[in-house]
Amino acid sequence: MSVDQYSICPCGSGKKIKFCKCKESIHEMDRVLKMVGGGQLVAALDRLNQILDQHPDAAWCLAIKGRMLLNLDEVEALRQNAERFIRLQPSNPLALTQQAAYLGTRGETDKAAESLLQALAESSSGVDNFVLDVASVLALSFAQADSFLSARCFAGLVLSAKGYEKKDIAMSTVEQINQAAEISLLLKDLPTLGAAPKDPSLNERYNEAAWCFRANQFALAATKFDSLARTAPNEEAILRGQLVCAIWQANLQRQTELLRKLSDWKPCRLMIVPIGWRCRLCWNQGSRNAVQASNFVSNVEDIELVEQELLSSSQGRAISDDAIETLNREDFDVPVRFGFQVASRDIADVKTLDELCRGLKSPHVISSVFLSGKQTDRPAQLRALGVASVDRERFLTFVSSLTSSPGTGTRRH
Repeated sequence: MSVDQYSICPCGSGKKIKFCKCKESIHEMDRVLKMVGGGQLVAALDRLNQILDQHPDAAWCLAIKGRMLLNLDEVEALRQNAERFIRLQPSNPLALTQQAAYLGTRGETDKAAESLLQALAESSSGVDNFVLDVASVLALSFAQADSFLSARCFAGLVLSAKGYEKKDIAMSTVEQINQAAEISLLLKDLPTLGAAPKDPSLNERYNEAAWCFRANQFALAATKFDSLARTAPNEEAILRGQLVCAIWQANLQRQTELLRKLSDWKPCRLMIVPIGWRCRLCWNQGSRNAVQASNFVSNVEDIELVEQELLSSSQGRAISDDAIETLNREDFDVPVRFGFQVASRDIADVKTLDELCRGLKSPHVISSVFLSGKQTDRPAQLRALGVASVDRERFLTFVSSLTSSPGTGTRRH
C-alpha cells in the first residue's frame, strides 16, 4: 500500500506517520487488514505477532490485535496485549481503552470506567470508534450491575457521537432502563452540574473544576470538587459537581454518600434514591414481569395552565430539559414539551433520605407525566406512563385535581 507519511498513524498516538515509531513497519498493515477482511483471523494474528517480534515499537499492530482479541473473547490475551501497549505508550487512548475492555470483562466496572475516561481525556485528535465500541459494552455492564446512572452516561456518550453508526447496544441499554418497572423513574433523570456558587470566593475554583469536567478530565475534576467541598461542605453546586463525577467514575458507594448528603440538605430538590439501597421509591411486587402497569392519555385544552399546575404541585418534580430532549430524540414520536414525575403523596414533609425510604407509606414514584402540544391531526395531550395497578386510584386522584381528566388506560405487562 502507498502510505501517506503525513496522515495520522492508526496506532492512536495522534502523531503523523512520518514522526511515529510505527513508520518502519506500517507498510505491512494493508496485508494484515486484507487477512482480517477475508476471515483469516488466525493467520492475521500470527502475522501481527511476527511483525511485533521484528518491530517491538509497532503500536499499530497492538491496536489492531486488541480489537481482534476483544471480538474473539480472548480475555487473557487481551490483558497481555493491553499491558504491553500501555508500557509502550502509557497515554495512548487505544491502549487505555483495551485496558478498560479487559477490566470490564472481569467485572471491575469502576476501574474500567477510570481507564476509559482517561482514554477520552487523551483523545485530543478525536474519539476513535474503538473507544465508543467499548463504551457501549461498559454501559451495558453498568446497567447489569445496577449502576443505572453510570450506564446512562456512557450510553449517552455513544448515542451523541456524530458519525458513529454502531449504536444498537447503547440504545438497547437506555431502552431497558427506561422500560424497567422496578427501577425508580427518578433514577432515569441524570443529575448535571448546577449554577456556580454564589460566594465569589468559590467561583474561580469551581469554574476550574467544571472546565476539567467538561474537558473529560473527570479524575482531576473530582479532586478539585473534593478540595472545594472541604472549604464549603454544604454548598449545593459543589455537592452536585462531586456527584456527577462519581457517576461518570461508576463509583456507586460514592454516589450513595453524595445523594444522601443532597437529600438531607435539600429534600424537596433532589429526590433520587441510591441504587444499592433497593428502596421502595418505585413498587415492590416481585419481578418486573409480575408488575401490571397502565398508560393514560388525555386531551388538554389549556396546556399552559396544566403545566403551571404541575409545576406548583408538591407531589413531585419536573424532568430536566436535557432528559426531555433525549426522550424526544429516542423514544417519542410526538415531541414532548414538558415532563413531570409524580410521587404517591406530598413530599414537602420528607426530611431525610432515610425517612423517604422507610416503610410502606414513604412516597414513591407512581408515574411520569408528559405534555405535548397540539398537532395537525390531534389536540394537545397529557400522557402518563407506567402507572402500577396498586397506584391507579392515587394517580387518578392526582390527575383529577388538574384541569383535564385522564383518558382510557392501556394495560401492559
